[in-house]
Amino acid sequence: NKQECHSLALSCLKECDDLQGEDPPTQAQIKIKLALTSSANGEQFEAVEFCLRALELSKNLEDQVLEATCLFTLGTIYYDAGEVRQAVEAFERCLVLRRKTRNKIG
Repeated sequence: NKQECHSLALSCLKECDDLQGEDPPTQAQIKIKLALTSSANGEQFEAVEFCLRALELSKNLEDQVLEATCLFTLGTIYYDAGEVRQAVEAFERCLVLRRKTRNKIG
């Protein structure tokens, strides 16, 4: 069933996160995937926490493209949870970064 698949995916991603070592860009990417999987599994609080950790890592790396991705993911999670005000704030911050990094993206 779908719930079991999401739970298995979450378990595998958590193990990948534990095993990946000290590579902050990879840590951030895994945390984004953990956030999306947690959200799909109905675990919104955990999803937000994973996304906030990914956002912190991206800021420490000074990677604005990754930071924008984290903010977009965070906005999507907030929106899906019915937290529209917080979603709009995250999307607005994402847009600011996307406009700044437009030439770096594509």
